[in-house]
Parts: sequence; structure tokens; C-alpha cells
Amino acid sequence: MAVVAMAAAVFTGCSSDDDFLAPYEESAIQTRAISSTNALIDFDNVPSSVMASDQYGNNLYSATANGKQVTTGYITQIGQTGTYIQFPINYLEQEWVSGQPWEYEFWNGGFAISNFHNLTQGDYQNQCSVYWPNGGHSGKNFAVAFGYSDSYNDSQATYDKCAKIYLTDATGYRVVTTNTPVKGTPKYGKFNSVWVCNTTYTYLVMKDGNSFTQGSLSAQKGWFKVVFVALDATGKP
Repeated sequence: MAVVAMAAAVFTGCSSDDDFLAPYEESAIQTRAISSTNALIDFDNVPSSVMASDQYGNNLYSATANGKQVTTGYITQIGQTGTYIQFPINYLEQEWVSGQPWEYEFWNGGFAISNFHNLTQGDYQNQCSVYWPNGGHSGKNFAVAFGYSDSYNDSQATYDKCAKIYLTDATGYRVVTTNTPVKGTPKYGKFNSVWVCNTTYTYLVMKDGNSFTQGSLSAQKGWFKVVFVALDATGKP
């Protein structure tokens, strides 16, 4: 597995988890020997340079980052293996911008590492807050996933605009040629478990509704689902 795409029905995906359990496996075809390393991935030691700067995440967008935009995101080694796990922001074509340049923008989908937990502000200006008073599961930091894949925006099910977790090398997935998809070295691994929680924005919109909905989610007898999709080295499910 080279990458996991994370999508959510309705309008957003959110993962406030800070515990990714990811065993790394490496096999030799000649002997069929398998070695496995279990590792707990958290966000306790994420450098401030790749953290959301505020509850909105101004540094996740080129226009408001003041030269300090988060792009390739957080990357860390899994145990003592040669495999790294990466939580980037997507680099995609800007369909509604003149010339359609490719850029890193959080609205493309991706991950924001955060520690904000404002439990009362239910709008996009608070999109980097988790609906949990202590922040992350075992520490203050967590990852907010944003992305979407639906019949209107992604009729071919490419998952381009989903938040993606890459298993890769120390370099990670990054821009090699401008205006083309990022490239990197895929690694194999498997996720055993993950802690997931709603963002405050997500939770309060589902609970109370807003100007874009017709009341609460329960009043519409709706549901909200987070989906993990494993992609191969070519980016295909």
C-alpha cells in the first residue's frame, strides 16, 4: 500500500486521531520470510512549522500564509525501519483560477496538524478545532483531515481531493515537476487501528445545521461516514 485516501460523505472528512498503529512488513520472495515492526504514530513532537497557525489554518493557504505555508506536511519515521509516514496537503490544479496553476492549498484536501479545541464555534473559521476538550487522544496534537469524493466532484473515483496518508521514504511525496502530480517512493504497510473524532465545525453543523443545510442531520434522518481507501503504488484503489 502506497497511500491511504480518506474521504467522508456529506461535506468533509475529519480525523482528530493521534494514534496510527502501522506495522511495516518487508518480504523476500525467494524465502517468503516476513519481518514486522509495530509502531504507534502520534503527533506529540510535530514541529511548529507544519502545525496549523490558528483555528482557521491561515498557513494552510498560499494567500494567507505570509511565506510560511504548510505544503508537504508532517513526515516521520515508523520505528527504526526505512519506512516513513507522511500527512501532506494535496498539490492539485486550481480549476477556478485563471491559467489553472497547480498549488498546495488545504481546500484541495489534506491534513492539518493542530492542537485547537474550541467547542462552540461551528463554522469554517474554526475548521482546525477538534470537538474534544483535551485536543488529541493521548496528547494535545492531532490531525484534521479534509477532503471529499462524490459523484459530482469525483465521478471517476480518483480520490484526488481526499486527504492522503503516504507510506514512503525519508524524502516523501513532493513536487518533482511543476503542474504535475507529486511523486515519491511507495512503501508497504498496514494500519491496525485509528482513533477518529469529529471537528467542532463538523459536529455542530450535524447537530444544529447551518445556512447550507435544511436543519440538523438527525432531523433529515441522515448519517455521516468516514471511509479509508487503500491505494496502490500507482494511486489506484
